[in-house]
Amino acid sequence: MLHKNTSAHRTGRTRLLAALVAAGSAVGIVGIPTVQASASSSIVLTETSYYTSVDQNGPIYSALNTVFSNFEKSHPGITIKREDIVNSGNNYLTEVAAEAAAGTLPDILMLDNPTVPTLASYGVLTPLSTLGRTAIPTLGAAQQGEAKFNGQIVGYPLYTNTIALFYNKAMLAAANIQPPTTWAQLLTDAKALTTSQHYGIAFSAEACSGCGVWTILPFLLTNGGSLTHLTSPQSVQALTLWTDLVKEGAVDKDFTNWNQGQPEAAFAADKAAMMINGPWFFGTLNSVKGLNYGVVEIPVNTPGQNVVGPIGGEVWTIPKSNPTTEKAAFELLNYMAQPSADAALATASGDIPTVQAAIPIWRKTANPLYSPFLAELKHGFVRTGTLGVLYPRVETAVGNAIVAALIGKQTPAAAFASAQTQVNSILEGN
Repeated sequence: MLHKNTSAHRTGRTRLLAALVAAGSAVGIVGIPTVQASASSSIVLTETSYYTSVDQNGPIYSALNTVFSNFEKSHPGITIKREDIVNSGNNYLTEVAAEAAAGTLPDILMLDNPTVPTLASYGVLTPLSTLGRTAIPTLGAAQQGEAKFNGQIVGYPLYTNTIALFYNKAMLAAANIQPPTTWAQLLTDAKALTTSQHYGIAFSAEACSGCGVWTILPFLLTNGGSLTHLTSPQSVQALTLWTDLVKEGAVDKDFTNWNQGQPEAAFAADKAAMMINGPWFFGTLNSVKGLNYGVVEIPVNTPGQNVVGPIGGEVWTIPKSNPTTEKAAFELLNYMAQPSADAALATASGDIPTVQAAIPIWRKTANPLYSPFLAELKHGFVRTGTLGVLYPRVETAVGNAIVAALIGKQTPAAAFASAQTQVNSILEGN
């Protein structure tokens, strides 16, 4: 799909492969001209996402199939061929990088939003403004950043999420504890809720993409800290809260090896009274017999602070190919951004739609427990908003520092000071 005969493109693809492997919408319907395809000149759009099978991703896999099928019915001559990557997670990025290096990317590609700038920086994604008018009236202005590179829109973020504090109602009631709203209450409550049967709180602290750094961000950012100013008192205070939880024995000793799945498993099995996690686990938790839980916003250090939730979710992009295919792919993205389609996709993925007109449709069946997530997204933080392609490297440096502090290898101040040196080097281009 890309120009394959120049050394510059080959070099760029090799660098892209290395970068991605190392890294680990609201949209208005814009009324672009309908792509016409006759039976003799049919268009086949290939699509890749990490929704790999109906068994592992039943609701969202099926919802996408429905949207794609409806699109095909209303667009004769355009067929969508799903080319899902069998092994998701880190293997997904590896495979995408390999396809980019080989010039074999699909026509429609879904990416986790922190990886968008890296892919876009190598010129393999089509700026959507070249295909038609675009508009992204998202839940918040900051969220638009996850779909932009160098000021250009390179994808549609159709649904979003963040993290909040889940709590077991029965456990808190038995201890006569209300859901904590401040750091001091969180520390006290987590200690009080820790027994021989369960820990007070569970969360991901592994030094991997979407793990420890993703989880600590609402504490760090809400308190006025920053990934680029780690030595500030506000940043160190956030990490100190976590090390204090460790000192109090309120978390499982293995949580520095936990991704998002292990805290959910512990919470669902009554092994943790509270956890920090996202709404994508609602479906699983609701299927656990006897589990009665609630969700509140992440506690703050100082009462009155607005929780800044890191913006999660996927961005649907159009890799470069040819004008006809790109136009057809753009029409598909706009079809997916119609309110009814966007609401269905968000519901199936356990997320929140970003198309404003989809929100009322989504709310009709949405779990009321989404409210804390919506509140946090009003002040949402785009992880790549200021760091761009550098975010994955910064995330790795900070993630390693978090683990070093939690296992007692370094104090929070020393761990973040070491990470700050690495971050400075990254920012300076070294």
